[in-house]
Amino acid sequence: MSNNGSQKNSLKKIDSNIEILPKPFNIVSFRINGSEQPNLVLKEGESTTLNWRVEGENIQVKLLPYGNDVEPVGSIKLPVNQAFPPQIALQVNDISGKQQPQQRGFAITVIK
Repeated sequence: MSNNGSQKNSLKKIDSNIEILPKPFNIVSFRINGSEQPNLVLKEGESTTLNWRVEGENIQVKLLPYGNDVEPVGSIKLPVNQAFPPQIALQVNDISGKQQPQQRGFAITVIK
């Protein structure tokens, strides 16, 4: 039987905002000369190697106190002298601002 349009199916439009959260990021490793010990003693006149690995999407990775952006995976060789910073840290920020920043670092003492 036909209802000749006397009964219309009513379809309600449902607006649902689904927030897509970014994949959580993680500092996999951050090492100085292969060590992850938080307090290090370095000898003046030598060089030191920093290595790091961060996993995640849409992230910004900074090497502090230098403040420059670095790749999520990398290394850098630095000379050890009296001007060497007493603290070095790797800071990771979510570009979208949806996750708390993460930081991992070292306290460094330079001896002669």
